[in-house]
Amino acid sequence: MSRLSFEIYQLRKSRETIGRKGRSLKGLKMHGMQLEADLYEKVYRSAITLWDRRTAVDILEELYDTYRRYFPDDYTGSAVGVSDVVILEGEDGIRTAYYCDPWSWPDVTDEWEASRAAPAAVAQEEQTFADFLK
Repeated sequence: MSRLSFEIYQLRKSRETIGRKGRSLKGLKMHGMQLEADLYEKVYRSAITLWDRRTAVDILEELYDTYRRYFPDDYTGSAVGVSDVVILEGEDGIRTAYYCDPWSWPDVTDEWEASRAAPAAVAQEEQTFADFLK
């Protein structure tokens, strides 16, 4: 028996996300877009107990089926679908991000983490440049 935490992220409703909702990862890239964590908001966090060994894909498919039809009272999102991101976190603290594609769940951990770090890096570069101009 083990415990697994999960978070569901969905695109914010904004002008920046128009054309992204429901788009596959390949579709994003074909249109010159990339996964950007700052365009998402966390709509749910919970944990489940695993009584047997299951693959990440099995767990993701189970979450997909559950959160397409049944919503706990504290769930603030819409039905899980293509373009959503689900993060699984094991008891070891390792977090893995998966993109909901039409027929698969690609691991997007690197892209997700890189896009989360990018705004801070840009802000630091801007501050450094501003200091240089003084």
